[in-house]
Order: sequence, then C-alpha cells, then structure tokens
Amino acid sequence: MATAIRLFIQDILVNEAYQNQGVGSALMQRMLDKYRDVRQKVLLTIDEPDVRAFYEKHGFKSCDKGSLVAFAKLHA
Repeated sequence: MATAIRLFIQDILVNEAYQNQGVGSALMQRMLDKYRDVRQKVLLTIDEPDVRAFYEKHGFKSCDKGSLVAFAKLHA
C-alpha cells in the first residue's frame, strides 16, 4: 500500500462541555500516531490565540513564522 504524502486537517472540534479535559489532545495524538509516516501535515483553521496555542502544542508551526508560505483563495 502506498503511503500518502499529505494529510489535510480542517480542525479538531470538541463540544464545549468536554473542552479542557484532554479530548482534543487525545484526538490529535491518535491522528498523528496513525499518520506518523505522512510527510506533510497541513492544517487550516482560524487565527485565535487559544486555537493557535493548541496546534502549536502539538508541533504545528504557523506558516507566518517560518520558511513556508500558504495561499488560499476564499470566496465570499
């Protein structure tokens, strides 16, 4: 079986009643473990301080803080 070269993650969403209990981290870790051999993990989400902190905690780096560039074409 061929290994995928990209994993696209839209967001990790957790019901408010279960937030800050490790549910989102557990979901993220399971996904990262399952796809550990995938070279590029691409995440698209909103830019809010708590959201940014969550993904950075899991090893993601924002393209605005590194040597990568990201592009998007959004339609209103």
